[in-house]
Amino acid sequence: MKYVGNGDLDRRTVLASIGTGTTGFAGCLGALDDSTDCEPSEEETTFDDAMALVDEPGMTAPRISVRGTIVALPTRGLLLEDPTGVARITTGLEYEFDMERLDLGDCVSADVSLNKRSTWDNQMPIVSVRRDHFEKVGTTENAATSRFDDASPPDASFEIDFDSEFGSSTSTVTLTHDGGEPVDAADLFVCHGPEREDARRPTLDQTTTDSWADLAGSTADVTRGDAVSIELTDDTNGTLLWQSGTGWNKQLRGFAV
Repeated sequence: MKYVGNGDLDRRTVLASIGTGTTGFAGCLGALDDSTDCEPSEEETTFDDAMALVDEPGMTAPRISVRGTIVALPTRGLLLEDPTGVARITTGLEYEFDMERLDLGDCVSADVSLNKRSTWDNQMPIVSVRRDHFEKVGTTENAATSRFDDASPPDASFEIDFDSEFGSSTSTVTLTHDGGEPVDAADLFVCHGPEREDARRPTLDQTTTDSWADLAGSTADVTRGDAVSIELTDDTNGTLLWQSGTGWNKQLRGFAV
Protein backbone atom coordinates (compact mmCIF):
# COMPACT_ATOMS: atom_id res chain seq x y z
CA MET A 1 0.00 0.00 0.00
CA LYS A 2 1.35 3.39 -0.95
CA TYR A 3 1.69 5.93 1.82
CA VAL A 4 1.15 9.59 1.07
CA GLY A 5 2.67 12.26 3.27
CA ASN A 6 0.55 15.29 4.20
CA GLY A 7 2.51 17.62 6.45
CA ASP A 8 2.84 16.04 9.89
CA LEU A 9 -0.07 13.70 9.17
CA ASP A 10 0.31 10.45 7.26
CA ARG A 11 -2.76 9.94 5.11
CA ARG A 12 -3.22 6.45 3.72
CA THR A 13 -5.04 5.30 0.65
CA VAL A 14 -8.29 3.45 1.23
CA LEU A 15 -8.67 2.12 -2.28
CA ALA A 16 -6.36 -0.54 -3.63
CA SER A 17 -5.83 -1.89 -7.10
CA ILE A 18 -7.45 -5.29 -7.49
CA GLY A 19 -4.87 -7.94 -8.18
CA THR A 20 -1.91 -6.29 -6.49
CA GLY A 21 -3.48 -4.74 -3.42
CA THR A 22 -0.51 -2.38 -3.28
CA THR A 23 -1.22 0.44 -5.70
CA GLY A 24 -2.96 3.48 -4.30
CA PHE A 25 -4.31 6.63 -5.86
CA ALA A 26 -5.80 9.94 -4.78
CA GLY A 27 -8.40 9.45 -2.08
CA CYS A 28 -7.13 9.26 1.47
CA LEU A 29 -7.80 7.92 4.91
CA GLY A 30 -6.67 10.26 7.61
CA ALA A 31 -5.14 8.72 10.71
CA LEU A 32 -8.02 10.15 12.73
CA ASP A 33 -9.55 9.11 16.03
CA ASP A 34 -11.85 12.16 16.25
CA SER A 35 -15.54 11.55 16.86
CA THR A 36 -18.07 13.31 14.65
CA ASP A 37 -21.83 13.56 14.16
CA CYS A 38 -21.22 12.78 10.47
CA GLU A 39 -23.79 15.36 9.33
CA PRO A 40 -23.61 16.30 5.63
CA SER A 41 -22.47 19.87 5.05
CA GLU A 42 -24.45 22.41 3.01
CA GLU A 43 -22.24 21.59 0.01
CA GLU A 44 -22.97 17.86 0.31
CA THR A 45 -26.05 16.00 -0.90
CA THR A 46 -28.18 14.01 1.53
CA PHE A 47 -29.28 10.55 0.47
CA ASP A 48 -32.90 11.71 0.44
CA ASP A 49 -32.01 14.52 -1.99
CA ALA A 50 -29.97 12.04 -4.06
CA MET A 51 -33.14 9.98 -4.57
CA ALA A 52 -34.92 13.07 -5.87
CA LEU A 53 -32.24 13.48 -8.55
CA VAL A 54 -33.45 10.28 -10.23
CA ASP A 55 -36.35 12.21 -11.79
CA GLU A 56 -34.26 15.21 -12.84
CA PRO A 57 -33.67 15.47 -16.62
CA GLY A 58 -30.15 15.54 -18.00
CA MET A 59 -27.13 13.57 -16.86
CA THR A 60 -27.61 9.85 -16.27
CA ALA A 61 -24.85 9.87 -13.63
CA PRO A 62 -24.74 13.29 -11.93
CA ARG A 63 -21.75 14.03 -9.72
CA ILE A 64 -22.46 14.81 -6.09
CA SER A 65 -20.64 14.87 -2.75
CA VAL A 66 -21.91 12.74 0.14
CA ARG A 67 -21.10 11.99 3.76
CA GLY A 68 -22.23 9.01 5.80
CA THR A 69 -21.45 6.36 8.38
CA ILE A 70 -20.40 2.85 7.33
CA VAL A 71 -23.16 0.66 8.77
CA ALA A 72 -22.82 -2.60 6.81
CA LEU A 73 -20.52 -4.41 4.40
CA PRO A 74 -22.44 -5.74 1.37
CA THR A 75 -20.87 -8.23 -1.02
CA ARG A 76 -19.75 -5.29 -3.12
CA GLY A 77 -19.07 -1.85 -1.73
CA LEU A 78 -20.15 -0.22 1.52
CA LEU A 79 -23.54 0.66 2.99
CA LEU A 80 -23.60 4.23 4.29
CA GLU A 81 -26.21 5.96 6.43
CA ASP A 82 -26.82 9.67 6.87
CA PRO A 83 -29.65 11.32 8.86
CA THR A 84 -32.03 10.97 5.87
CA GLY A 85 -31.47 7.36 4.78
CA VAL A 86 -28.99 4.82 3.45
CA ALA A 87 -27.02 4.40 0.22
CA ARG A 88 -24.64 1.86 -1.28
CA ILE A 89 -21.27 3.11 -2.49
CA THR A 90 -19.12 1.07 -4.84
CA THR A 91 -15.80 1.39 -6.64
CA GLY A 92 -14.89 0.87 -10.27
CA LEU A 93 -13.94 -2.52 -11.64
CA GLU A 94 -10.21 -1.89 -11.24
CA TYR A 95 -10.24 -0.94 -7.57
CA GLU A 96 -11.71 -2.04 -4.28
CA PHE A 97 -11.98 -0.59 -0.79
CA ASP A 98 -9.11 -1.45 1.54
CA MET A 99 -11.13 -2.92 4.39
CA GLU A 100 -8.05 -3.23 6.61
CA ARG A 101 -8.28 0.54 7.03
CA LEU A 102 -12.05 0.95 7.27
CA ASP A 103 -14.53 -0.30 9.86
CA LEU A 104 -18.17 -0.14 10.84
CA GLY A 105 -18.96 3.20 12.46
CA ASP A 106 -16.41 5.15 10.42
CA CYS A 107 -17.63 8.42 8.96
CA VAL A 108 -16.54 8.93 5.35
CA SER A 109 -16.97 11.65 2.76
CA ALA A 110 -16.73 11.10 -0.97
CA ASP A 111 -17.25 12.63 -4.38
CA VAL A 112 -19.43 10.16 -6.26
CA SER A 113 -21.48 9.60 -9.38
CA LEU A 114 -25.15 8.71 -8.85
CA ASN A 115 -26.32 5.85 -11.07
CA LYS A 116 -29.92 6.83 -11.77
CA ARG A 117 -30.91 3.49 -13.29
CA SER A 118 -29.50 1.40 -10.43
CA THR A 119 -30.98 3.83 -7.94
CA TRP A 120 -34.48 3.26 -9.35
CA ASP A 121 -33.90 -0.50 -9.61
CA ASN A 122 -32.95 -0.68 -5.92
CA GLN A 123 -35.16 2.18 -4.68
CA MET A 124 -32.17 3.60 -2.79
CA PRO A 125 -29.17 5.69 -3.90
CA ILE A 126 -26.45 3.67 -5.65
CA VAL A 127 -23.28 5.71 -6.11
CA SER A 128 -19.77 5.00 -7.34
CA VAL A 129 -16.80 6.74 -5.78
CA ARG A 130 -14.63 8.99 -7.92
CA ARG A 131 -10.91 8.42 -7.73
CA ASP A 132 -10.07 11.91 -6.54
CA HIS A 133 -11.91 11.91 -3.23
CA PHE A 134 -12.82 9.26 -0.66
CA GLU A 135 -11.85 10.07 2.89
CA LYS A 136 -12.40 8.89 6.42
CA VAL A 137 -13.18 11.96 8.52
CA GLY A 138 -13.55 10.33 11.93
CA THR A 139 -15.71 7.92 13.90
CA THR A 140 -19.42 8.60 14.17
CA GLU A 141 -20.70 9.24 17.68
CA ASN A 142 -23.22 6.61 18.82
CA ALA A 143 -23.25 4.93 15.42
CA ALA A 144 -26.24 2.55 15.31
CA THR A 145 -24.64 -0.20 13.25
CA SER A 146 -26.02 -3.16 15.22
CA ARG A 147 -29.51 -2.83 13.72
CA PHE A 148 -28.00 -3.81 10.36
CA ASP A 149 -26.45 -7.03 11.72
CA ASP A 150 -29.33 -9.27 10.63
CA ALA A 151 -30.43 -7.16 7.66
CA SER A 152 -28.51 -8.63 4.75
CA PRO A 153 -30.07 -9.38 1.34
CA PRO A 154 -31.14 -13.00 0.79
CA ASP A 155 -29.18 -15.34 -1.45
CA ALA A 156 -32.15 -16.32 -3.59
CA SER A 157 -32.97 -16.41 -7.30
CA PHE A 158 -36.25 -15.66 -9.05
CA GLU A 159 -37.57 -16.50 -12.51
CA ILE A 160 -39.97 -14.35 -14.51
CA ASP A 161 -42.57 -15.51 -17.04
CA PHE A 162 -44.83 -13.40 -19.26
CA ASP A 163 -48.21 -14.40 -20.64
CA SER A 164 -50.42 -12.28 -22.90
CA GLU A 165 -53.16 -12.80 -25.44
CA PHE A 166 -52.64 -11.81 -29.08
CA GLY A 167 -53.47 -8.14 -29.58
CA SER A 168 -53.65 -7.42 -25.87
CA SER A 169 -51.89 -4.39 -24.40
CA THR A 170 -51.38 -6.13 -21.06
CA SER A 171 -49.35 -9.09 -19.86
CA THR A 172 -49.51 -11.31 -16.81
CA VAL A 173 -46.11 -11.27 -15.14
CA THR A 174 -45.34 -14.23 -12.88
CA LEU A 175 -42.39 -14.16 -10.49
CA THR A 176 -41.26 -17.49 -9.04
CA HIS A 177 -38.76 -18.28 -6.31
CA ASP A 178 -36.33 -20.51 -8.23
CA GLY A 179 -33.85 -21.50 -5.54
CA GLY A 180 -31.69 -20.37 -2.68
CA GLU A 181 -32.67 -19.08 0.74
CA PRO A 182 -36.25 -18.64 1.93
CA VAL A 183 -37.29 -14.98 1.98
CA ASP A 184 -39.68 -13.30 4.40
CA ALA A 185 -42.75 -12.35 2.32
CA ALA A 186 -42.95 -9.07 4.25
CA ASP A 187 -39.57 -8.08 2.79
CA LEU A 188 -40.48 -8.58 -0.89
CA PHE A 189 -42.07 -5.93 -3.11
CA VAL A 190 -42.84 -5.54 -6.80
CA CYS A 191 -42.20 -1.97 -7.96
CA HIS A 192 -43.41 -0.99 -11.43
CA GLY A 193 -44.33 1.97 -13.57
CA PRO A 194 -44.58 3.27 -17.14
CA GLU A 195 -41.30 3.67 -19.03
CA ARG A 196 -40.39 7.31 -19.73
CA GLU A 197 -39.59 8.46 -23.23
CA ASP A 198 -36.27 10.02 -22.16
CA ALA A 199 -35.12 7.23 -19.84
CA ARG A 200 -35.68 3.48 -19.59
CA ARG A 201 -37.25 3.71 -16.15
CA PRO A 202 -40.36 5.19 -14.52
CA THR A 203 -40.32 8.35 -12.44
CA LEU A 204 -40.49 7.83 -8.70
CA ASP A 205 -43.92 9.46 -8.43
CA GLN A 206 -45.26 7.13 -11.16
CA THR A 207 -43.88 4.02 -9.43
CA THR A 208 -46.42 1.66 -7.89
CA THR A 209 -45.34 -0.75 -5.15
CA ASP A 210 -47.17 -4.02 -4.45
CA SER A 211 -46.14 -6.27 -1.58
CA TRP A 212 -45.52 -9.97 -2.23
CA ALA A 213 -47.63 -10.81 0.82
CA ASP A 214 -50.64 -8.97 -0.62
CA LEU A 215 -50.21 -10.49 -4.09
CA ALA A 216 -49.84 -13.99 -2.64
CA GLY A 217 -52.44 -13.60 0.08
CA SER A 218 -49.95 -15.09 2.53
CA THR A 219 -47.24 -13.90 4.91
CA ALA A 220 -45.44 -17.27 4.93
CA ASP A 221 -41.78 -17.44 3.97
CA VAL A 222 -41.24 -17.51 0.22
CA THR A 223 -39.48 -20.74 -0.80
CA ARG A 224 -38.61 -22.54 -4.02
CA GLY A 225 -41.67 -22.85 -6.26
CA ASP A 226 -43.68 -20.07 -4.59
CA ALA A 227 -44.98 -17.53 -7.10
CA VAL A 228 -47.09 -14.39 -7.49
CA SER A 229 -48.65 -12.90 -10.62
CA ILE A 230 -49.51 -9.34 -11.55
CA GLU A 231 -51.12 -7.89 -14.68
CA LEU A 232 -49.22 -4.98 -16.19
CA THR A 233 -49.58 -2.85 -19.30
CA ASP A 234 -47.06 -2.78 -22.13
CA ASP A 235 -44.00 -0.51 -21.76
CA THR A 236 -43.85 -1.09 -18.03
CA ASN A 237 -40.56 -1.39 -16.18
CA GLY A 238 -40.43 -3.37 -12.95
CA THR A 239 -38.16 -4.60 -10.20
CA LEU A 240 -38.55 -7.34 -7.60
CA LEU A 241 -37.18 -5.68 -4.51
CA TRP A 242 -35.94 -6.97 -1.16
CA GLN A 243 -36.45 -4.27 1.44
CA SER A 244 -35.37 -4.40 5.06
CA GLY A 245 -36.78 -2.29 7.86
CA THR A 246 -33.48 -0.41 7.97
CA GLY A 247 -33.93 1.06 4.48
CA TRP A 248 -31.37 -1.29 2.94
CA ASN A 249 -32.87 -2.42 -0.36
CA LYS A 250 -31.65 -4.68 -3.15
CA GLN A 251 -33.05 -5.59 -6.55
CA LEU A 252 -33.47 -9.36 -6.81
CA ARG A 253 -34.76 -9.34 -10.40
CA GLY A 254 -35.62 -6.65 -12.94
CA PHE A 255 -38.03 -6.94 -15.86
CA ALA A 256 -39.69 -5.00 -18.66
CA VAL A 257 -43.07 -5.70 -20.27
